[in-house]
Amino acid sequence: MVSQGQRGFRVAPVSLEDLADITETRVMLECSALRQSIALGDDAWEAELTAAFHRLTRAEEKLAEGNNREQWEERNRIFHEVLIAACPSRWTKHFLSILYHQAERYRHLSLRRSEGTRRLHDEHAALFEAAMARDADTATRLLGEHIRLTLQSVRLDNASTASH
Repeated sequence: MVSQGQRGFRVAPVSLEDLADITETRVMLECSALRQSIALGDDAWEAELTAAFHRLTRAEEKLAEGNNREQWEERNRIFHEVLIAACPSRWTKHFLSILYHQAERYRHLSLRRSEGTRRLHDEHAALFEAAMARDADTATRLLGEHIRLTLQSVRLDNASTASH
């Protein structure tokens, strides 16, 4: 939301520059938080991550059938939150929550435009496996790629729309 003097609020315009800034800031913070979470996570973290991945998998199955985008969005958010849950910095988690929310409308655009082409479950499964294996280098690389795919999808769609 953007405040307009004496006129209330309006939705901030969608811009590739804004999404790129959100994306790169999120990659920087979330990869750092994931690395810390992998190093510090205990059995309870692993159990929560396994449960979150399982629930996300079920939502992805429904999403593939064209159902329950809202449920997928909630379970995707929870999966990402659990990935970094063992990170000790509450401020990092707070800022990531803000960034995740700011990227939500772009994610909706990306999902609608990349249906059938993006393999979300495969991305999440690889990320889950790397985190469970405590392979922080692979997990953070995969996470960065995963987050950046939304930006790439919106950029590609914008380029194809502009050429028509």
